[in-house]
Amino acid sequence: NCSTIQMKKAPVVKLSLRKLLVAMLAVGPVAFLPAPLLATLPSAGSITVSSGSASLAVAGPQATITSTDRAVLNWGTVAGGLGGTVTAFNIGAGETYNFLVPAGGSVLNKVVAGAGTGGASDGVAAIINGTLSSNGRVFVLANGNINIGDGAAINTTGGLVLSTLAEATDLTYVVNGDLSYTGLSQGSITIGGGGLPLPSVLGNLNAWAGSVAVNGANITGNVIVNSIGGGAVNLAGAQPTTITGNLTTNSYNGTISQGASAVSVSGTAALNAGAGADRKSTRLNSSHVALSRMPSSA
Repeated sequence: NCSTIQMKKAPVVKLSLRKLLVAMLAVGPVAFLPAPLLATLPSAGSITVSSGSASLAVAGPQATITSTDRAVLNWGTVAGGLGGTVTAFNIGAGETYNFLVPAGGSVLNKVVAGAGTGGASDGVAAIINGTLSSNGRVFVLANGNINIGDGAAINTTGGLVLSTLAEATDLTYVVNGDLSYTGLSQGSITIGGGGLPLPSVLGNLNAWAGSVAVNGANITGNVIVNSIGGGAVNLAGAQPTTITGNLTTNSYNGTISQGASAVSVSGTAALNAGAGADRKSTRLNSSHVALSRMPSSA
């Protein structure tokens, strides 16, 4: 059974938990999913479209978002289990968000952090504990933290871009198909919780934030990690990180460090740290490691 909802261009509507359940009962089978799915799968009330067009179809634990190229989706918040609100961009374990775009296209997801009451979602704008897939390039732009949990699976043809940097306008993306990456950071990015199974990423990964921590992951694709404003980049924590591809790490006026586990890079690894910053690469397992200084203006 499947329910399809057409998303319209409209202001974000924050539904109460009662109204959300009534709306889901109206469309049928979705109302009978287990409680965790009700808490995290998106609904028409939690997503609006500010550029382009998109539709949402929910079938079992999978949500499919089909959009035009360079569509801009605005994800709001929903009622949290502990009261308050949590982000609507919350891919639970066992759930799948599949983004379908025209060939060679992309989609921008602008996500908002919830204001919960002590739960794990407080202050977090995007949570990926399940599967995120796409036939194109997926952007996740957050006004808070972005967390990719243990066991998460990401598979994108065009790559995944994560950013917590404020964007003054959507026009740069709509016109150029990319973000400006010039604003101040509004959060951090964490990949992996230090447990098993490790998160897996198939496709290129580009991360921009005040600080970025990779606590163990298996990544097949090229990785670019950027921290701004003196933030730190930690390439490995309690678990090892394996990158089948190239690694470029840019820490503007910040540090690049590594935890107890190894980082293995099959291609080249370039570590670019800000002026006066410490750079530690003793555990990087790569045939080519380039160290350089970043401009102090960023």
